[in-house]
Amino acid sequence: GNAPTVRELRIPDGVRFLGAGAFDGCTALEVVHLGSGVSYIDPALFLSCPNLIGILVDEENDTYRDIDGVVYNEEGDTLVAYPIGRKTAYDLPQGVSNIEALDQPAYQNVVLNASNEEYTTVDGVTYTADMTTVVSCDPSKAGAYVMPDTVTTIQPNAFLQCVSLTSVSISPKVTEIAYAAFADCTALQSVDIPDSVVTIGECSFGGCTALEQVEIPGSVETLDYQAFFRSGLTSVVIPDSVKTIGGSCFDSTPLRSAVIGNGMEEIGWGAFRYCGELTTVDLGTSVQYIGNSAFSDCTKLQAIVIPDSVTYMGYSAFFGCTSLASVHLGTGLTRIEEWTFSGCEALAGIETIGYGAFSYTALSSLTLPDSVTLIEDNAFLGCENLASVDLPDTDVSLGAHALDGTSWFNSQPEGVVYTDRVLYRQKG
Repeated sequence: GNAPTVRELRIPDGVRFLGAGAFDGCTALEVVHLGSGVSYIDPALFLSCPNLIGILVDEENDTYRDIDGVVYNEEGDTLVAYPIGRKTAYDLPQGVSNIEALDQPAYQNVVLNASNEEYTTVDGVTYTADMTTVVSCDPSKAGAYVMPDTVTTIQPNAFLQCVSLTSVSISPKVTEIAYAAFADCTALQSVDIPDSVVTIGECSFGGCTALEQVEIPGSVETLDYQAFFRSGLTSVVIPDSVKTIGGSCFDSTPLRSAVIGNGMEEIGWGAFRYCGELTTVDLGTSVQYIGNSAFSDCTKLQAIVIPDSVTYMGYSAFFGCTSLASVHLGTGLTRIEEWTFSGCEALAGIETIGYGAFSYTALSSLTLPDSVTLIEDNAFLGCENLASVDLPDTDVSLGAHALDGTSWFNSQPEGVVYTDRVLYRQKG
């Protein structure tokens, strides 16, 4: 690699393995001759050669062959490597049925012509010949696109960076919106997702900055990793059918409100991170797991109610939520990780710790601001790890059993127990 002036390169017959990075830095390379011994080509091998127009294979090679400078398997039915320096549309040879190698962002501008019996191109969109699979779309395709009802499958990256598409209607037979299928379609304003769809896949609408609204149908069970990352969504209603929200799903969007359905079980790490306009969140009634940094840096979020179903809150779950002034913790919590509410400056004005607010959680130390005047019954009941208690210097009223079952209380000698200047209760 790293030969920025070499235009033609011959690989000796004795070389068998060509791994990723072998041609990194060969920016001027136009033609490569592969020797007879090459038996493995990494899928990313030629992606760093922007001027490559031909990959020629020795006729004695038993693993690969080239057809007009494009590498195929020996049988000629599977595309292996395409020279990305070609600027014109490509006519697939007859008999080719597998072009999965093109499912990489570097190949997004490869336009396939419909002369091949296995594929057909209609109005800039390439399908398998039976019209059941969308393979790719011409990046210049503009305006509205209505997917034929025959389509059951969308291949990964199919519409990646089709920056002139304004609306899409997906076939009612599609069950999964594949990886990055519509990613970075920056003009896309509306998407009709049918109620056949079960999974909205990884990065599927990531970077769709004009997409302000989307209706998620009641068939969807999974919103995958970064599905709407950096999209333009301003509000979202997640139906009861959805069980999981993947990591960074709505990360860095302009969401102002989010309603999470009552079937939700897991909110992945960073799912709503950096949603700086988010002011209201309804977590539903079934969420059990709130992942690390799930709502971190949601700087306009003012209040949150954690339902009784939640048992775990991850590290920094609400870190940096500087406007967060009201938190209601459900009774089901068994663990709250470190830094969960770190940087939540507005919480410093809290006056009351409610009934059972932190009961049976994993808290290990307690320092309360001077604004707190009332700690209600059972507030820290059963917090077995709570060994250090630092109450405000002002007058604080402590409710019944507020600190019972903590390691701090268990370590106190029998008799009258005080917390600093505050009389707690008689022990023994």
